[in-house]
Amino acid sequence: MRVHSFSILSRFPDTYNLFNDSAFVNQVLLKAASELANNPKAMMAEASALFHNLLFRKCLGQLSFLQTEAFSTPTRRQLGFLNYIVSQLRDRVKTFQVSLIKDGSKEALLHGYLSFFKHLFDEFKIDITPETPREEFLEWRHFVKQLMDTSLHIGQVCKGLLSNNGLMSDEEGGVGEIQVDCRGHPIKMDALMGEGADMLDDYENFILVGVWLAVKENGLTQLNLLKWLDFPVSRDDDTKFLTDKDIHELESHFLDLLFNFKHRGAIEKAAETFSLYCVKLLENPDPYYKGLPGRMLDKALEKITTESLSTVLRRSAGIPPTIIAILRAEPIHAEPVLLNRAIGFLLELARKADRDDSKIHALNILRFIF
Repeated sequence: MRVHSFSILSRFPDTYNLFNDSAFVNQVLLKAASELANNPKAMMAEASALFHNLLFRKCLGQLSFLQTEAFSTPTRRQLGFLNYIVSQLRDRVKTFQVSLIKDGSKEALLHGYLSFFKHLFDEFKIDITPETPREEFLEWRHFVKQLMDTSLHIGQVCKGLLSNNGLMSDEEGGVGEIQVDCRGHPIKMDALMGEGADMLDDYENFILVGVWLAVKENGLTQLNLLKWLDFPVSRDDDTKFLTDKDIHELESHFLDLLFNFKHRGAIEKAAETFSLYCVKLLENPDPYYKGLPGRMLDKALEKITTESLSTVLRRSAGIPPTIIAILRAEPIHAEPVLLNRAIGFLLELARKADRDDSKIHALNILRFIF
């Protein structure tokens, strides 16, 4: 119903009277979108995302914070609105660990604003052509960089609560260490909780859902963004939104999350986006980037020989999905070089490994492959 309603409203003409009513746009639509972003329920947060998308499509000219000379053109207004949403996210991320976990504050929830970008990039592509002024290109690239940096930071913040490591906060007024169970689910610790947490009937579930939905929507945002982002075609290519540095930051981000997540749903979302990342690398004309998935495969295979027993009971956790994501990225019409390399390594390890847990990991991954 929400999606269909949005689809119908988005087809109304831009001249529709309510879209041009400044009071309605600012005091009803924008206010409702902002309030719904504080709702932990996924369906309500998605409603916030759809309201924000409707504002982006139809009402930019009426938003009060875009009524300055700096936003005098449609493109400037688009950038202004997108930067506004990113700023909302960045402000919430700054206090996410403390406000959400210690105080149980719904104003720290992230998934409503992340869902906006998920829906946005499912259809919207930044229109950059060779004729686009360099200044405009750099402004769009700055936005993409800000969004990507925020997204990567959210992944790191959420990682602690979805692994079986304690969540540490070094920020002033932080929560200290939050204990988690074997699945990475938080355990309420009365000594660290604030008054807001006591007011929640189901604190543990609220925290888990808040973090899990942030991971889910963050992963889908990255997926839809990477679908249309062009990768650099050489290490010194400066004509794309992503640079060589960004490519390597994404590599470190994906491997770090997949090697540390223990929550099954979080692993699957990260692996889906990681596989698309590998597809785009394998399609790249530059030999260095084309060889990057193979080097990441080697890191994942090496991980098997050093990983402790801590993930054996979790079906080797994120190691099999990491390897499978890389193997699925290989084009089906070409020789499966990476698949052959992986199977050869795993069979050899299963036969000759000195450590029992390495053999278990090898057999777990072979089972996933076949």
